Amino acid sequence: MFDKLEVNEGMLVENIVAQMLRAAGHKLYFFSNSSRTSADDRM
Repeated sequence: MFDKLEVNEGMLVENIVAQMLRAAGHKLYFFSNSSRTSADDRM
């Protein structure tokens, strides 16, 4: 569990920032690139 602590912290920070943006009245957007033709085109 502790080997993934950095990833979990990143997820927490992302959610905190999203909540702060929403509280300030901003809209949230999600980007998804589902291209399966080339690994270079994926995020």
